[in-house]
Amino acid sequence: MTKQKTIILFFLFIVVALGLGLAQAAPAAENSHLVTGFNAFSTDGIISGLTVSIVETDQYGRLVTAHEVNQENNHFIRVHRHLINGDLDPSFGTNGRADISIPNLNYELFVEAIGFQHDGSGKILIAGSQDINNNGSYDFTVVRLTADGELDTTFNIMPKTFSDDTDRQGLGDMVIQDDNKIVLAGSVPDCGIILCDTDFGIVRYNPDGTFDQSFDGDGFTRIDLGGKDEVVVNAELTDDGRIVLFGLQDTGNTDIFVVGRLLSDGSPDPSLNQDGFAGHDFHFRTDGSGAVLADGSMVVAGFSEGVMKLNEDGSIDESFGTNGILDISTTGISSVYAMLADPDGGFLVSGFSQEGGEGHTRIAKYSSVGSLNTRFGKNGAARLPGNETGNAVRHLTFGGDGRIFMTVGSPFLNRDRVLFRILPDGQLDTGGWVTNNITPLDDSINDMVIQPNGEIVAIGNILDTGMGLARYNPDGSFDTDFGFGRGYLTNGNPRNYGLATAVDSANRIIAVRGIVDTDDGINFKVPRYTPSGSLSLWPTGRPINGMIGNWGGGTDFATEIELYPDESFAVIGTSDGVVAVTRYTSGGAPDLSYGGGGTGTSKANVAAGFAFPSGSALQSDGKLIITGAVENKLFIMRLKTDGAYDPTFSGNGLIVLDIPNSARERFNDVIVLPNGQILAVGSMSNGGNKEMLAMRFNSDGTPDLSFFDNARLQIGINGDAVLNAVTLDQDGSIMMAGCVEKAVGRFAVVRLEPNGSIEFDFGDDGLLTLDETPTMGDACAHAIVRDDNTGEFVLAGYTTNTEGRQQFALVRTKVVLGPTGPTPTPDPSVTPDPSVTPDPTAIPDPTTTPVPGSDFSLYLPLVVK
Repeated sequence: MTKQKTIILFFLFIVVALGLGLAQAAPAAENSHLVTGFNAFSTDGIISGLTVSIVETDQYGRLVTAHEVNQENNHFIRVHRHLINGDLDPSFGTNGRADISIPNLNYELFVEAIGFQHDGSGKILIAGSQDINNNGSYDFTVVRLTADGELDTTFNIMPKTFSDDTDRQGLGDMVIQDDNKIVLAGSVPDCGIILCDTDFGIVRYNPDGTFDQSFDGDGFTRIDLGGKDEVVVNAELTDDGRIVLFGLQDTGNTDIFVVGRLLSDGSPDPSLNQDGFAGHDFHFRTDGSGAVLADGSMVVAGFSEGVMKLNEDGSIDESFGTNGILDISTTGISSVYAMLADPDGGFLVSGFSQEGGEGHTRIAKYSSVGSLNTRFGKNGAARLPGNETGNAVRHLTFGGDGRIFMTVGSPFLNRDRVLFRILPDGQLDTGGWVTNNITPLDDSINDMVIQPNGEIVAIGNILDTGMGLARYNPDGSFDTDFGFGRGYLTNGNPRNYGLATAVDSANRIIAVRGIVDTDDGINFKVPRYTPSGSLSLWPTGRPINGMIGNWGGGTDFATEIELYPDESFAVIGTSDGVVAVTRYTSGGAPDLSYGGGGTGTSKANVAAGFAFPSGSALQSDGKLIITGAVENKLFIMRLKTDGAYDPTFSGNGLIVLDIPNSARERFNDVIVLPNGQILAVGSMSNGGNKEMLAMRFNSDGTPDLSFFDNARLQIGINGDAVLNAVTLDQDGSIMMAGCVEKAVGRFAVVRLEPNGSIEFDFGDDGLLTLDETPTMGDACAHAIVRDDNTGEFVLAGYTTNTEGRQQFALVRTKVVLGPTGPTPTPDPSVTPDPSVTPDPTAIPDPTTTPVPGSDFSLYLPLVVK
């Protein structure tokens, strides 16, 4: 019998408290660590030299632009679709461009609006004003394209003619209702015997392009407000489906702005000023823009330095600014050209500024009460590059991830020349981040591999379909050669978590799906995919959609995968609280030489309770390191190449640790260092917060007491902080990734020198926090990998989008070392407490049956809070 050895560990409790107990160097510039060009919109956030009438983003973040081409005897719509990095989408039209000829269009057409159906089909709606009879009378018209850029012949093209008398008819805007009905709003002529003026004109189509007879009886309505001319500038929908019109009325003496609201049947909404319309004298030119805020109130602005706010009933909000008008001159904007409601309840204004004889474009962000958001740009406003006098902001829209698109061009021509992509903090988007909503629900990356060619494979949870698997090009765009042209796959049901992945030498992707409900309980699956994303069948007898793993327990949950040099691989998880490992050959058959009883499976019973592994690493000699949590304590074990406990590691192959004064701790990842030492990272509790935890062990399992003098590094902030992943730089420096809580979670990286000391030149005293996520929402990194092609690091996890849903997120960073910060001095008042010691090393007991945890969700990996 092997002699049992008990190890009692005394740890000196050192906390590296950021902002407490240490003098701090000035924070490094945030964007200096982001890699320009990774998911960059071009290389500088700008695309110039465009010919664009209108721009919108679809549900996948792709950018669609359109403009009319009016040549002699040749009139058509030219449409481009760009990927999220600004490149043309090769799956659309011909190399990203589609020229759309409309039947019976023989004369001029002007494109005014783009929209998308809400059914996930990717179909594109383009609306404009069309001269049917070459008489200067422009009809409202809308066409539909398929997702690949063809004219959709199943859609009825039915232009609406209000009058043939004059050229005063023109479309202002289009909105798509949740039921896919299409609303067009604009200006239509109203002619008497001698003179003509214009009224509001609204048309509603069914999803198939026919007139909606339920809308005012025939599908269209004309509204005369009694002025000389009434013009619709833009239209929006409220959350309950009412149609809001922003426009201008010429009373004969002055121009006033008008806000109208219609019910779903086309009748005026009496809750707005009793008759559905409200007009107010703004004392400025008012043919600018309007927006509906999240609470139903409205803001309007024109070619002026003011913004007016209206209550939902159309009355002026006297609490806003001065008597309802907010002076925005402090932002430098002298003329507002576009407005946009912000999902957080506020709004954006953009326009023109005159500075030193030069014209500039500016954008500012306000709260709903009219205060500047000082986190945006500089004190709430940002000036964009360019100094062409006369340029105007023509269009402003959000991308699906909170980024802002702005087009700038001549205010006198229906063309835009420059397209900007702006981050939620007001900076130009030069790259660094990738975010993707694979589904409308919560999506999160759990593991990642970078292939030798630089492509990035990411696996995670997709809560409405189970596992999500995506492959990205090195620049962060989806690899459309994978996943049937989409760049990603989904598989399974909401209990099929995608937790781990590996890529073999043939670039086939092996995925671990952590939970699969089967007739005999909870098991796991291991599908393999070809480089194109189709299933790569395992040997005969294996299910087409992946091997079903069954360790004989009621709950067999796989969490990790390790690929051996001979391309056999080990799948690691828990079987009713017992650590289980199955080793498979490269062909997917169990390696019967591994484990006991010729099954290919080894089970390691952690006697302290229900064990949940959440980190693994292979040594160069083939031995396997596994870390995780057992009943809120830490465990680390080493198995020999045959799956048995390695007695040269701590005497019995297993260590269980309980940190004093910590109610819950866990290891989330582990790495073998070049000198054979082992570094495990995770979190522990201290008071009410989680803190980052790193521990270093010698190759024999004894704690390395030279690592911060006690084998443990602990980093705490005023909020939760966790480490989820660890990797090495080329020089042996250690990069540890996770997240910290700063009101909301943020990606965070800690860098250690090869000897294990903190690299104080990195970030802010060794800790880099990526504060400005693309959506400014909650975020956490679950994986970090070094790209050996570039020397950069890619972090992956999730951010929350503007709707509060988690989405896949990757960020590419580079190591930037700033001025050296001060060397930390341990607090002399903190001394070891000899009366409190960790639990002794647990002894494997194959006869003991662990009791599963009562709350299984406690053991799900990568839970931040």
